[in-house]
Amino acid sequence: MIVPPSYTFYALPLCSLAATLVLGQSRFREENALRTILPNDAVIFVQQIPSKLVSFQVFVSNANAPDSPTTFGYRHLMEHIIARSVPGHDVLIESAGGALDAATSRDTVKFGWRVPPELLPVVVATMRKFLEWKSVSKEEIAREAAIIGHELALLDSVSASSAEAWSSVFEEQGVSMSGDAESCAKATPEQLTSLWKKLTVGSQIVVSVAGPVDKNEVTNLIRPELVGFPKGALKQWTPRTISGSYGTKQLAAIVVPPIGSAGSIAALVAAFGASARLSRPFFSYSVSARPGVALLGSQDPAEEIAKVLKDEDPATAFRIGKAYTYAWIRGETSTAAKAASFYGTLLSASLSQRPSKLWEQVEYTDYQQFLNYWRQIQAVAK
Repeated sequence: MIVPPSYTFYALPLCSLAATLVLGQSRFREENALRTILPNDAVIFVQQIPSKLVSFQVFVSNANAPDSPTTFGYRHLMEHIIARSVPGHDVLIESAGGALDAATSRDTVKFGWRVPPELLPVVVATMRKFLEWKSVSKEEIAREAAIIGHELALLDSVSASSAEAWSSVFEEQGVSMSGDAESCAKATPEQLTSLWKKLTVGSQIVVSVAGPVDKNEVTNLIRPELVGFPKGALKQWTPRTISGSYGTKQLAAIVVPPIGSAGSIAALVAAFGASARLSRPFFSYSVSARPGVALLGSQDPAEEIAKVLKDEDPATAFRIGKAYTYAWIRGETSTAAKAASFYGTLLSASLSQRPSKLWEQVEYTDYQQFLNYWRQIQAVAK
């Protein structure tokens, strides 16, 4: 499947927003968690969280094999094919009350399970089979390419606008990670298996688990299944060059620097602060190790962003934007499934990234940096 933008319609009650503003300075702590870096640089992160099911997610990043105009959509195609590569596995998981899903983002391919704790050995064994995948037929490629075409036809308006913004801002470097039916149908079995082998090296694999588990036991369960993968080159993310801009009266996109770098949180605070001033807002952003796009807009066709922000006090928007950024971090770690996904995404971007670090960056956001992004939003929304 295609990963839709991480968007939420923000309409916090005034009491909740006030509480966030007051409590925003309290530290965010990672509790009952264990991060393990194996000799081949693969990462295992396990967090004990009260939950009925365990969320088990494996991320394969494309830092050393970025999408290109000739290979875009291939990772998405492999995600579809690999998720179906173990016959009967989905039925086994679903019959036990769990679920298997898979998703492709601009930085990773992710396979995720939500299962009862007793099924973890089955999941770990299947994860190994997915990572070692190396067989596909032309018929499978044709079938999944057609499914991807249907998937794209069903994109919601926010996802479609986000894809358009990426294309406008990064031009050729913003090639769609989802591909299309035509581009995916051109792939050969040899190209796909060669690319997957290049991707599945230790330095590009992160396993993130959250739920009612013993962090040491689960780490020891996963470790033997990952140590045999080659170490691979040091992860080096290919930079993106800004080539344009994107905005309409109801939409505004700004470039967010790589997560955790100078200015990334200031950009998010500005985008959250601006979207919070709209009457029917939406906000879209996916965490990335490279420059990304934050898209905000109004669902009210009569509401114009530039006009709304013209009379707003930036200092007030700064405080509100920080409150919503705190709330975003809390929201992304509020359940086992969300926590496993958020930690896995951050660790795939950089081993130094974690929610507590982002939390501190919100607290010390530079107001002048915020103002620069605030003005950019006003400039493109026209």
